[in-house]
Amino acid sequence: MLSSDELSNGMTFILKLLDGNGARAQWVQSLRGPIAARWYDVYRNSDWDVLRAHGREVFCDRVTEIQAERIRRSGRCIVIHTSEVKAEEISAPASVTPRQPDWENEGGSFDPAAGEPTFGPRV
Repeated sequence: MLSSDELSNGMTFILKLLDGNGARAQWVQSLRGPIAARWYDVYRNSDWDVLRAHGREVFCDRVTEIQAERIRRSGRCIVIHTSEVKAEEISAPASVTPRQPDWENEGGSFDPAAGEPTFGPRV
């Protein structure tokens, strides 16, 4: 259980996952208040469905294995480590590049040659 001081001051969470090729991926995030309590519950209950659905919203700071280990050794933290969720399931989606400048704000389209979706009315 997180103490009231840890909830108000923040707690460091380290997320460690493997990708589809077995390579390690790590994220570090300092969480406070209800968000820290929620992710502590995810950790305690092994709620991997929540991790899949909301992990990318919370764990944004991807770090190297060395950085994650340094942070882990520097003080108290929560380490979420599972083989049930792959890194690709929570990684941010690849960015898309608009065909023409400023079209992304006007309902324009993206380059279908790059395999990216097309938005707006079809002609």
